[in-house]
This record gives sequence, C-alpha cells and structure tokens, in this order.
Amino acid sequence: MIDGDFSSYYKKAWTLQLYREFDDICFQYSAKLRKPTIQISDSNSWWGKWDPLLRCIYINTNLIKQYDWTVVIEIFKHEIAHQFAQEILSSKTHHHDELFHCACEQLAVAHWARRATGDISKTVGPDTKKSAQLTKIEAKLAKLQALSQSSNENEAFLAMHMAKKLQEKFQIEPSNLSDSEDYTFRRICHEKKSIPHHQLRLASLLCEHYLVDIVFQTSYCAKKTTTYKSLEIIGRKENVELAEYLYFYVWNRLPLMWQAYKRQAGAGANRKSYLLGVIAGLAEKLESDKEHNLSQQEVEVRALQSQTLNLAIRKRYPKLRQTSQRSRFRDMIGYSEGQKNGRRLAINKGIKQSNPQKLLLR
Repeated sequence: MIDGDFSSYYKKAWTLQLYREFDDICFQYSAKLRKPTIQISDSNSWWGKWDPLLRCIYINTNLIKQYDWTVVIEIFKHEIAHQFAQEILSSKTHHHDELFHCACEQLAVAHWARRATGDISKTVGPDTKKSAQLTKIEAKLAKLQALSQSSNENEAFLAMHMAKKLQEKFQIEPSNLSDSEDYTFRRICHEKKSIPHHQLRLASLLCEHYLVDIVFQTSYCAKKTTTYKSLEIIGRKENVELAEYLYFYVWNRLPLMWQAYKRQAGAGANRKSYLLGVIAGLAEKLESDKEHNLSQQEVEVRALQSQTLNLAIRKRYPKLRQTSQRSRFRDMIGYSEGQKNGRRLAINKGIKQSNPQKLLLR
C-alpha cells in the first residue's frame, strides 16, 4: 500500500511517467496535440477527467494503486480523446458524442474504456453480450474441464485438443470475424529487464497455434516506479484467453522441469539449452496434433482471421517495427532431453474469474 510520506514521491513519479506516455501516444497515433497539464487526483467519483478550461487531465490515485498500468493508460487515452475531440475535431461539447468516438478510433482506445462508466477488472477485455451460440460453446468447454484435470497426460492433452478444435469450429462462422470489439489484449510482465530466448520461443509457439500475435515492449510498474520488459497477447478474446492460459501453464512448469533435470544431469547442465528444448518439444507435440487437411472454407476463414488480426495490430501499434532473433544452444544433450520432456508435457485446462468495478469517466 502506498501512503504517508511516500505519497508525494509516487505522485510525482507517476505524473512524470504520464507525461512520457502522452508524448508516446501522440507519436504512435500521429496526434498533433499541445501538451496539457497532468495531475494525480484523490477523487472518489471518477477514474479520469479532462478539464478543457484548465487544459488539464486528471487521473485517479486509486486507479493507479489498484490496477495494472495498461488499465491506467486506456483511461488516460480516454481523456486524451476528449482533448483531441475538442482541440483537433472542434467538438463543442464534453459529451461522448460522435466526434469523441472518432477521436477514440484515432487513438485506438480500448472499447471497454470508451464509455462514460468504466467497467474495469484485472482481466481487461471487450464488454460485449454473449450470443446464444457462444453460451453453448462455453458449456461444452466446461464439460471438458473434468477430463482436462486428469493426471493422465494423454487424457489431459486430449481435453485441451478438443477444446482448441471446438474453439476453431466456433470461429468458422464468418459473422464472427469482422467485429473489431472482438479483438482484445492481455499484457504479461514478469518484472524482468530482459527477455530470455525460451520466452521468445514460447511466444512464437502461441502465435502459430492459437491465432494470436505477440508484441514485446517496455512496461511501467507504478508500485516500483520503474520499467520492465513485457509481452502483450493480441487477438480475438477466446484466442487470447487460451493462449494466456497455455503461456502461464508452461511458464510455471519450466522451473520445476529444469530443477528436476538439473538434479539428474548434474552441475554441467545448461539451463538455456534445456528450456529451449522443452519449448521445441511442446511445439512438436502441438504440431503433430494439428489438423493439416483443412477444407477450403477453413483455409479461407483462417486467412481472413489472419488479415483482421493484422489490421487490429496495425490499429493498436501503427508504428510497430518487426525484428527477428536467433537462439543458439551449447548443450545438445540438454536440448534433446528438453525436447523429450516437452513432448510429454500435459496441458490441464483451468478456470478464470473476474470481479469488475465501476466508476465514471469524464
């Protein structure tokens, strides 16, 4: 908890970071805005507010204390959209009118953050009504959870495979492919200053098998007033949830698998080689289970999904640069053992819950 003598220090640090975020947002979205005054407020009635007379953006202290910085940025962008609507689009009101929503499109404000009442939860995503078909799909997925909790690795993997195929079948409906609100993001940060090679390989695996894309970036941690390397999973909501689950399941198993192998192999074992091998083995396992004989309709739908995903990424990160990196390993034996263990890795499906809160956005 942040209070007492540290309050002024944190507020100053957060304010300076928001000024840096403002500059970055204007650069990313080519928004030629004059820099406003930014203040951290202790209000209990709103998460954020734009004052056109004082040209000041206020951000709630509790918002920063309670939520991830990605949430803070979306609320911040909401208020910048008000500034954009009035100062660039010449809006005469402070309401959430058509010009305000045009500004939100320009700044790629998340759909959940565009409303006057902000629905915020730690799992941020689009607030759309579930169709009857989606409800049936989720009911079928729930029935697979009992099987997926099996200690038998073949049964567990079969459950995950069936859930993935059900997800892909659901996405066959062309009417479900064009709504931009279906695209969401989840940011993952382990509070590290660098990105290990096996994390890059794991991200690549998710992109290939779960119809998502991943952006590596630098993220701000408000509690520690510093930045770390992070990754952001972007895609349709159901794809992002599956990819996020698999990511954390594998990521949490890797240290345990490494310690078990290290006890067996001795002091000469190479951690990097072994972990890269595990990810390679898991990739082989998923690839062997992948359906290669796709119908023409399925090929066309997947191509459309890929196109719409690329559009969503370009919209969120219009000035994104792509880079590539090669990974080399020194211990061929460790890499081979990792591959074997990766092929045997059982994937158990979990359950996620959320608890949204509401405050006003002005």
